[in-house]
Amino acid sequence: MLRAAGDHQAGRRPGQPAQPGQTGAVSGLAQLQQAVRQHPVIGVLYGVDSLPALLGSDCRAAVVANIDLLLLPKALEVLTQQGILSIVNIDSIPGLAQDRGGVDYLQALGAVGVVSTRGSLMQRIQHAKLLAMQKVFVTDRSNLPRALDSVRTSHPDLVQVMPGPVVPRIDPEDLRVFEPFIVSGFVTDENDVRAALTAGAIGVTSHSTELWAATRSP
Repeated sequence: MLRAAGDHQAGRRPGQPAQPGQTGAVSGLAQLQQAVRQHPVIGVLYGVDSLPALLGSDCRAAVVANIDLLLLPKALEVLTQQGILSIVNIDSIPGLAQDRGGVDYLQALGAVGVVSTRGSLMQRIQHAKLLAMQKVFVTDRSNLPRALDSVRTSHPDLVQVMPGPVVPRIDPEDLRVFEPFIVSGFVTDENDVRAALTAGAIGVTSHSTELWAATRSP
Protein backbone atom coordinates (compact mmCIF):
# COMPACT_ATOMS: atom_id res chain seq x y z
CA MET A 1 0.00 0.00 0.00
CA LEU A 2 1.24 3.48 -0.90
CA ARG A 3 0.56 6.81 0.71
CA ALA A 4 -1.43 9.09 -1.54
CA ALA A 5 -0.16 12.54 -2.32
CA GLY A 6 -2.57 15.47 -2.17
CA ASP A 7 -5.00 15.45 -5.08
CA HIS A 8 -4.35 17.92 -7.86
CA GLN A 9 -7.30 19.67 -9.41
CA ALA A 10 -7.86 18.87 -13.07
CA GLY A 11 -6.82 21.66 -15.40
CA ARG A 12 -3.89 24.02 -15.80
CA ARG A 13 -1.48 24.88 -13.05
CA PRO A 14 -2.54 27.50 -10.50
CA GLY A 15 -2.83 31.04 -11.80
CA GLN A 16 -2.35 30.08 -15.44
CA PRO A 17 -5.14 30.72 -17.97
CA ALA A 18 -6.45 27.90 -20.10
CA GLN A 19 -4.94 27.63 -23.55
CA PRO A 20 -6.90 27.31 -26.82
CA GLY A 21 -8.33 23.87 -27.44
CA GLN A 22 -8.00 22.68 -23.85
CA THR A 23 -11.64 21.73 -23.22
CA GLY A 24 -11.18 18.14 -24.34
CA ALA A 25 -7.70 17.94 -22.87
CA VAL A 26 -8.91 18.87 -19.40
CA SER A 27 -11.43 16.06 -19.71
CA GLY A 28 -8.56 13.72 -20.60
CA LEU A 29 -6.61 14.90 -17.56
CA ALA A 30 -9.64 14.38 -15.34
CA GLN A 31 -10.00 10.85 -16.70
CA LEU A 32 -6.34 10.12 -15.99
CA GLN A 33 -6.54 11.55 -12.48
CA GLN A 34 -9.51 9.32 -11.80
CA ALA A 35 -7.66 6.32 -13.26
CA VAL A 36 -4.68 6.78 -10.93
CA ARG A 37 -6.69 7.71 -7.84
CA GLN A 38 -6.58 4.17 -6.45
CA HIS A 39 -3.87 2.60 -8.64
CA PRO A 40 -1.13 5.22 -9.16
CA VAL A 41 1.02 3.19 -11.56
CA ILE A 42 0.49 3.78 -15.27
CA GLY A 43 1.67 0.73 -17.17
CA VAL A 44 4.22 1.20 -19.93
CA LEU A 45 3.55 -0.97 -22.95
CA TYR A 46 6.71 -1.47 -25.01
CA GLY A 47 5.56 -3.42 -28.05
CA VAL A 48 2.73 -5.92 -27.69
CA ASP A 49 4.45 -8.74 -25.78
CA SER A 50 3.35 -7.40 -22.40
CA LEU A 51 -0.19 -6.57 -23.54
CA PRO A 52 -1.78 -9.67 -21.93
CA ALA A 53 -0.12 -8.84 -18.60
CA LEU A 54 -1.33 -5.26 -18.80
CA LEU A 55 -4.88 -6.34 -19.60
CA GLY A 56 -4.85 -8.61 -16.56
CA SER A 57 -3.42 -5.98 -14.23
CA ASP A 58 -4.98 -3.29 -12.06
CA CYS A 59 -3.66 -0.49 -14.29
CA ARG A 60 -6.37 1.81 -15.60
CA ALA A 61 -4.03 3.76 -17.87
CA ALA A 62 -1.09 2.94 -20.11
CA VAL A 63 1.64 4.71 -22.04
CA VAL A 64 1.94 2.98 -25.40
CA ALA A 65 5.38 3.03 -27.03
CA ASN A 66 7.51 1.23 -29.60
CA ILE A 67 4.60 -0.57 -31.23
CA ASP A 68 4.57 -1.35 -34.93
CA LEU A 69 2.30 1.11 -36.70
CA LEU A 70 0.29 -1.74 -38.20
CA LEU A 71 -0.36 -3.22 -34.75
CA LEU A 72 -1.21 0.08 -33.07
CA PRO A 73 -4.92 0.25 -34.03
CA LYS A 74 -5.69 -3.18 -32.61
CA ALA A 75 -3.67 -2.53 -29.45
CA LEU A 76 -5.55 0.69 -28.73
CA GLU A 77 -8.86 -0.98 -29.53
CA VAL A 78 -8.20 -3.76 -27.03
CA LEU A 79 -7.08 -1.33 -24.33
CA THR A 80 -10.18 0.81 -24.85
CA GLN A 81 -12.44 -2.23 -24.66
CA GLN A 82 -10.87 -3.11 -21.31
CA GLY A 83 -11.38 0.40 -19.96
CA ILE A 84 -7.68 1.27 -19.99
CA LEU A 85 -6.80 4.83 -21.03
CA SER A 86 -4.17 4.99 -23.79
CA ILE A 87 -1.52 7.71 -23.95
CA VAL A 88 0.64 7.19 -27.03
CA ASN A 89 4.30 8.18 -27.19
CA ILE A 90 4.23 9.68 -30.67
CA ASP A 91 8.04 9.95 -30.71
CA SER A 92 8.50 6.18 -30.49
CA ILE A 93 6.06 4.74 -33.05
CA PRO A 94 8.06 3.93 -36.22
CA GLY A 95 6.36 5.40 -39.28
CA LEU A 96 4.07 7.75 -37.34
CA ALA A 97 4.67 11.39 -38.19
CA GLN A 98 5.21 13.79 -35.30
CA ASP A 99 2.87 16.37 -36.78
CA ARG A 100 -0.79 17.28 -37.16
CA GLY A 101 -1.49 14.20 -39.27
CA GLY A 102 0.04 11.89 -36.67
CA VAL A 103 -1.91 13.51 -33.84
CA ASP A 104 -5.19 13.36 -35.76
CA TYR A 105 -4.54 9.70 -36.55
CA LEU A 106 -4.11 8.89 -32.86
CA GLN A 107 -7.30 10.78 -32.07
CA ALA A 108 -9.16 8.69 -34.65
CA LEU A 109 -7.81 5.50 -33.05
CA GLY A 110 -9.25 6.46 -29.68
CA ALA A 111 -6.14 7.55 -27.79
CA VAL A 112 -6.90 9.72 -24.75
CA GLY A 113 -3.56 11.50 -24.86
CA VAL A 114 -0.25 11.95 -26.63
CA VAL A 115 3.19 12.28 -25.07
CA SER A 116 6.19 13.88 -26.76
CA THR A 117 9.41 15.68 -25.92
CA ARG A 118 8.43 18.29 -28.51
CA GLY A 119 6.96 21.28 -26.75
CA SER A 120 5.90 22.70 -30.11
CA LEU A 121 3.49 19.78 -30.53
CA MET A 122 1.51 20.44 -27.34
CA GLN A 123 -0.90 22.99 -28.80
CA ARG A 124 -1.65 20.74 -31.77
CA ILE A 125 -2.47 17.90 -29.39
CA GLN A 126 -4.74 20.19 -27.38
CA HIS A 127 -6.53 21.38 -30.50
CA ALA A 128 -7.28 17.72 -31.23
CA LYS A 129 -8.91 17.63 -27.76
CA LEU A 130 -6.40 15.10 -26.48
CA LEU A 131 -4.37 15.17 -23.29
CA ALA A 132 -1.04 16.85 -24.12
CA MET A 133 1.78 15.38 -22.04
CA GLN A 134 5.29 16.77 -22.43
CA LYS A 135 8.25 14.61 -21.48
CA VAL A 136 11.18 16.44 -19.89
CA PHE A 137 14.55 15.09 -18.80
CA VAL A 138 16.27 16.52 -15.74
CA THR A 139 19.58 14.68 -15.69
CA ASP A 140 21.52 17.41 -13.88
CA ARG A 141 21.15 20.94 -12.55
CA SER A 142 22.26 22.49 -15.83
CA ASN A 143 19.28 21.28 -17.85
CA LEU A 144 16.61 21.93 -15.21
CA PRO A 145 16.23 25.60 -16.29
CA ARG A 146 15.74 24.51 -19.91
CA ALA A 147 13.07 22.02 -18.87
CA LEU A 148 11.28 24.66 -16.81
CA ASP A 149 11.42 27.22 -19.62
CA SER A 150 10.11 24.68 -22.13
CA VAL A 151 7.10 23.84 -19.97
CA ARG A 152 6.36 27.51 -19.33
CA THR A 153 6.38 28.11 -23.08
CA SER A 154 4.47 25.08 -24.34
CA HIS A 155 1.73 24.91 -21.65
CA PRO A 156 1.21 21.12 -21.65
CA ASP A 157 -1.71 19.65 -19.72
CA LEU A 158 0.59 17.20 -17.94
CA VAL A 159 4.36 16.83 -17.59
CA GLN A 160 6.27 13.55 -17.54
CA VAL A 161 9.40 14.17 -15.46
CA MET A 162 12.38 11.86 -15.89
CA PRO A 163 14.28 10.19 -14.35
CA GLY A 164 12.43 9.24 -11.20
CA PRO A 165 15.29 9.33 -8.65
CA VAL A 166 15.97 12.99 -9.45
CA VAL A 167 12.46 14.25 -8.69
CA PRO A 168 12.67 14.26 -4.85
CA ARG A 169 15.84 16.36 -5.17
CA ILE A 170 14.18 19.09 -7.25
CA ASP A 171 13.22 22.23 -5.35
CA PRO A 172 9.48 22.25 -4.58
CA GLU A 173 9.14 25.69 -6.21
CA ASP A 174 10.49 24.27 -9.46
CA LEU A 175 8.27 21.20 -9.21
CA ARG A 176 5.23 23.47 -9.01
CA VAL A 177 6.03 24.67 -12.53
CA PHE A 178 5.63 21.08 -13.73
CA GLU A 179 2.30 20.49 -11.95
CA PRO A 180 0.39 18.41 -12.63
CA PHE A 181 3.13 15.87 -13.33
CA ILE A 182 3.90 12.18 -13.36
CA VAL A 183 7.27 10.56 -12.73
CA SER A 184 8.99 8.09 -15.05
CA GLY A 185 12.30 6.33 -15.44
CA PHE A 186 13.93 3.99 -12.90
CA VAL A 187 10.63 3.50 -11.07
CA THR A 188 11.30 -0.09 -10.05
CA ASP A 189 9.80 -0.66 -6.60
CA GLU A 190 7.19 0.68 -4.19
CA ASN A 191 9.73 2.95 -2.51
CA ASP A 192 10.22 4.72 -5.85
CA VAL A 193 6.46 5.08 -6.27
CA ARG A 194 6.06 6.40 -2.74
CA ALA A 195 8.86 8.95 -3.21
CA ALA A 196 7.25 10.25 -6.40
CA LEU A 197 3.83 10.62 -4.79
CA THR A 198 5.34 12.34 -1.77
CA ALA A 199 7.04 14.82 -4.11
CA GLY A 200 3.63 15.72 -5.54
CA ALA A 201 3.26 13.48 -8.60
CA ILE A 202 -0.27 12.37 -9.46
CA GLY A 203 1.16 9.02 -10.54
CA VAL A 204 4.12 7.21 -12.07
CA THR A 205 4.79 5.14 -15.16
CA SER A 206 6.58 1.81 -15.02
CA HIS A 207 7.14 -1.22 -17.23
CA SER A 208 7.67 -3.35 -14.10
CA THR A 209 4.70 -5.70 -14.00
CA GLU A 210 5.23 -6.22 -10.26
CA LEU A 211 4.21 -2.61 -9.68
CA TRP A 212 1.05 -2.76 -11.75
CA ALA A 213 -0.90 -3.94 -8.70
CA ALA A 214 0.26 -1.10 -6.43
CA THR A 215 -2.50 0.79 -4.63
CA ARG A 216 -2.66 3.96 -2.60
CA SER A 217 -3.16 3.84 1.14
CA PRO A 218 -6.45 5.28 2.44
